[in-house]
Amino acid sequence: MVHRDWSLTFERIYPNLGASEDEIRELTTRVVQPLHADEIKLIRKEQRNPFPKRDPLHSTWRPFDPAKWSIPSGPFPDSYLSFLRWSNGGECWTGQRCFQFFSANSLRESMLGYNVPQYMPGAVPFALNGGGTFYLFDMRKSRVRGEYPIICSRAGSLGFSDNLCIKIAGSFEDACRGKLDVNQLMLDRSKK
Repeated sequence: MVHRDWSLTFERIYPNLGASEDEIRELTTRVVQPLHADEIKLIRKEQRNPFPKRDPLHSTWRPFDPAKWSIPSGPFPDSYLSFLRWSNGGECWTGQRCFQFFSANSLRESMLGYNVPQYMPGAVPFALNGGGTFYLFDMRKSRVRGEYPIICSRAGSLGFSDNLCIKIAGSFEDACRGKLDVNQLMLDRSKK
């Protein structure tokens, strides 16, 4: 298999050792699996009412049920898998745009740890921007020319609505080539 040199895509790179074919195979089969009983139990156990007892919203809070979550089952873009073979995680910059990529073996834990399927069913995070914003594959629809749209949403307020999410590219590679900080893009859009 020919490996692409992704160093030509970014201006500054801090790559990790590339993922092995076993790690890629584990990613492409494990991440798309429905939640296991142990994962559901852990997510339920970790839920806490975010409102203090004196807050009127405290009594209205209800835990969500991760057993109802739907995990995206579509295949990952070849461009993303190519990147992981080059660097399994790591940090890369183009202009003001920073990517702190998840490794192949930490992607599912990141997705579940931030309850992404609860707030953004059909999305899979693959990186953070260094400022609390996720880069996600929008896998709600089938791939177009092998790619999913790339969207961004703040880790603390996940959602698909226009005030919580922004589409930044039509493909993984286009997102990597973008130079503008995604937090600034989101802020600029909110001012309109």
